[in-house]
Amino acid sequence: MKILVTGCDGYIGWPTFLKLCFSNKRLDILGIDNFSRRKWVKEVNSKSKIRIFSMKERLKELNKYKLKNKFKFKKIDLTNQKKIKDLIKNFKPDVILHLAAQPSAPYANTSLKKCIFTTQNNNIGTLNLLWSLKELNLEKKIKFISTTTTGVYGTPNFPIPEGYLKIKKTDLPISSMGGSWYHITKSNDCNYFWLANRLWGMSIYDFRTAITLGTSTIETRKNKYFTNRFDDDFYFGVVVNRFVANSIKGKPIFIYGKGEQKKPFIHLKDAVDSLYNSINLNLNNKYNVYNQFSETVSIKHIAKIIKDLKTIKDKKIIIRHIKNPRVENETHKMIMKNKNFLKVLKRKPLKISKAIADTKTDLQNLNG
Repeated sequence: MKILVTGCDGYIGWPTFLKLCFSNKRLDILGIDNFSRRKWVKEVNSKSKIRIFSMKERLKELNKYKLKNKFKFKKIDLTNQKKIKDLIKNFKPDVILHLAAQPSAPYANTSLKKCIFTTQNNNIGTLNLLWSLKELNLEKKIKFISTTTTGVYGTPNFPIPEGYLKIKKTDLPISSMGGSWYHITKSNDCNYFWLANRLWGMSIYDFRTAITLGTSTIETRKNKYFTNRFDDDFYFGVVVNRFVANSIKGKPIFIYGKGEQKKPFIHLKDAVDSLYNSINLNLNNKYNVYNQFSETVSIKHIAKIIKDLKTIKDKKIIIRHIKNPRVENETHKMIMKNKNFLKVLKRKPLKISKAIADTKTDLQNLNG
């Protein structure tokens, strides 16, 4: 089986690429990336708090293992339509794992320039992949698997199904309520996937990924050169990462308002394992949607989990509520279904408390 992995230098892309390489299947894996995430983080004067090695160093170490799977990497930009089409034509993948995107809402919301860039980077990259398959007559021969985000649902006051609302025996796609310019690009991707399936019969597998926590997997722990990134800055670090980092430094954990909103989360290992399992899904000429999350948890509860993890070596952990600068329902409880996702994961998902504990352990161990 030939697998093309886009965004293989990314937070989810790298551990997924590694899991494929170390699997016991006979796979031919091609990872592509243009290293933009490293550039964007540097642009906002930040860096990963866990050292991440260059792709050259990573692959050099990976080549030392006697793996039955073939793997290689190419630096390529998804917005270059000719190069993408030529790559697909020459590699002829059976599966595309599309994990590449500019993933930051704050970054996309900063200015018109960054908004336009995020739209072009994310949406043109997706369209280039879809149309390359169509123009090469491969649209019904490959499995197209992609990660979007649970953020495309917004915060509706009803239980969120996996992709479709049933109204008078009609399945109505639901994906267009993203709350940032970044999230809207993923809503656009969902629309493209729906249309590619409707017009061309393409088999699409859309994993709507929740807020992902954790820094490592079994594979990233195999070698010090395989470490995964950890961002805690305003632009690329999720709020839980900042909470964990601040707790280690003895800084207060600041919660906007009541902090009682419940949002969906998932452990990095669950995200990677489900994507790995998805390569074995059957071609069905449908647009399949999976709510890739394990729990809905409030920020207030997460702060308590971090505080309860305090050890003798830790400094005093203080939780402070401050005035909420956002206009939002502070008590909204998101209810979301994930039956289809759990079928792909094939096991009970890990607790978010474990993701937080694993993150804290990795930060302390890897940074001394």
